Amino acid sequence: METKGNTICFADDTVVLYSNNSWQMLKSEVEKDFVKIKTWLSYHELTLNMHKT
Repeated sequence: METKGNTICFADDTVVLYSNNSWQMLKSEVEKDFVKIKTWLSYHELTLNMHKT
């Protein structure tokens, strides 16, 4: 899945890192990608551990 962030995976953990000089652009990129990630997880019948997020 393509995101605006830099994805780092290790074992069963995944982190998506973002950087932008504009707070509004950063917020927009993260929100759009989060929708993509939630959709991908749902399609694959996976859930996000909100206690670790």
